[in-house]
Amino acid sequence: MYALFCKKYDLVHLHHTDGAFILPLLKLRYKVVVTSHARPQEHVKWNWWVNYFFTLNEKIAFKMADQFTAVSKPLKEVYDQVYQREVVFIPNGVDIRTAIGKDDSVSDEEPYILFAAGRIIPSKGLHILLRTLQAMDFKTKIKVVGNLEQIPAYKRQILSLSEGLNVEFVGLFKNKVALLNLVANAQLFVYPTLYEAMSIMLLEAASVKVPIICSDIPANTAVFSNEEVSLFVSEDMDDLQHKILYFYGHKSEAFHKAQKAFEKLEKSHSWATIANQYKVVFASLM
Repeated sequence: MYALFCKKYDLVHLHHTDGAFILPLLKLRYKVVVTSHARPQEHVKWNWWVNYFFTLNEKIAFKMADQFTAVSKPLKEVYDQVYQREVVFIPNGVDIRTAIGKDDSVSDEEPYILFAAGRIIPSKGLHILLRTLQAMDFKTKIKVVGNLEQIPAYKRQILSLSEGLNVEFVGLFKNKVALLNLVANAQLFVYPTLYEAMSIMLLEAASVKVPIICSDIPANTAVFSNEEVSLFVSEDMDDLQHKILYFYGHKSEAFHKAQKAFEKLEKSHSWATIANQYKVVFASLM
């Protein structure tokens, strides 16, 4: 209502299709660009009515958006097949300047590996990492960043799997510089996610040149190859264990990959580059 009656904009840019229910109102005055970050109805187990809500809003977005963008190539390819209308691929990005300017006030003398996600839910794969480390009798500290309160049953599972391991749950970081410093000081960033459209957390890890092991899901391999990160077969704990052991025996190789990941990020995923791509989309509608 504020946008409709109190302000006049050149256009509106809506992120996430689950907010598309407001498009009929916005379209009374504005041209609208919609950016999709995921299709949650496909990869997370919701109640039927929640799935219906996501699906309906996605259809509204495709019907009413003046231009539709997607943050990953695999997501764009799905939309191309389902809706047969133009979808512009514009990736997620990170602020390289923020990533480089780390805050040294956050430090930890004890070596640790790191898992991080905003919401710790089953699709992020923390249970896979913990089961793998249990099988390895892993002794190094594991720091877990993120909100563990989303699904009580999953929280209980994670706490049970962490028994016998040196796990520190540090909660959700709202200070981006402090988060990036924690990532940068890790020996290794492990990202066993089962589904993403394009993970900003993965990009942020690459931005501080930390060695990365991540699952080989399409969204991850669309960004990085084995030249820049160590990919393991998604949900394959034996392969994940092999990649972790290989890291500890070949650290110089891992840091070389981390440098190459940063260089790719700097070239293709900086906000300066991405802003120019959105500028072209916006200009075409104005």
